[in-house]
Amino acid sequence: MHEASLALHLVHLACQAATEAGEHRVTAVRVRYGVLSGVSPSAFQAAFSMAAAGTPLAQARLELEEGPLIAHCAVCQCAVTLRGLLNWSCPVCGQATHDLIAGRDVELIALEVE
Repeated sequence: MHEASLALHLVHLACQAATEAGEHRVTAVRVRYGVLSGVSPSAFQAAFSMAAAGTPLAQARLELEEGPLIAHCAVCQCAVTLRGLLNWSCPVCGQATHDLIAGRDVELIALEVE
């Protein structure tokens, strides 16, 4: 279950960011995860609750959002949002694309503090 290690790392990063900003209590943590990251939202929520215990994030809610699947189209020479896991064709020209730019990542995108 890699959600546990992700949650521990997330708590570390969020606590560090809050401390650097002079904040002592975080009320929400917003995370964007890629569809190919392998993250199970329910497992990540549970792991976050355990990892945040005893930290400034102890009462924080974890807000998860699924990020887009973005690839580079060699024909169009641009980044395109793919239509789904089973359709890896450029929505502009229809050419198959396999150069993934985003979709495997997990990123801390915002903290809400009190």
